[in-house]
Amino acid sequence: MLATRMKAPGVIRGLQFTGDGYINFGQVNPLESFRARIWFKTTHDANASLFDERNETFRGIFTRFNADGTFQGQVRNAAAAAALEVVSVRTVNDGELHVVEHQWIESTGTNIIRLDGTFENSVTDAAYVNDVTDIMAIGIRSGGVTGGLSNALYFTGTIYEFQVWDKNNIVVGWWPMNEGSGVTVYDWSGNGKDGTVTNGTWVYL
Repeated sequence: MLATRMKAPGVIRGLQFTGDGYINFGQVNPLESFRARIWFKTTHDANASLFDERNETFRGIFTRFNADGTFQGQVRNAAAAAALEVVSVRTVNDGELHVVEHQWIESTGTNIIRLDGTFENSVTDAAYVNDVTDIMAIGIRSGGVTGGLSNALYFTGTIYEFQVWDKNNIVVGWWPMNEGSGVTVYDWSGNGKDGTVTNGTWVYL
């Protein structure tokens, strides 16, 4: 398991987005069960994508902010008419550093969200699966077009780190975002899923 990020202020780098930027990680295999964790700051007050992997009909997985400052995790498979979604009780758009975790356990159909290391909410429906292979991205809605991004639900705020595990608790990708310059965020998991940055600015915590 990857350690919780603990570095001194002024050392932790991140990527700031102002409403037209994102990170594209390219095509990924279906995350049949997964756990995704992302560190961020935001004062955003509109619907926005945080972590997204969906196809042209918006089937797949989706972690997003809501306009009221809450966040939600969704899973939607090809046969589902609607997403299985779980919404937070607490809000996260206070400009403070937070870590959101979205977990999907396909064997039980359990969709879980955590905030700052503690349980937030969950919902269960065994009829749902994630069977989508498409582009994975941060800060923008993927899907709506075949193999592409929909240019909607842009995130405003700063992303500091992103981690994803598979159903066997094996690291799929780890992006510490320590680069501090350039348009590539490197995958330290060894799986080669480097991300390409569009319209992001490197900042320090």
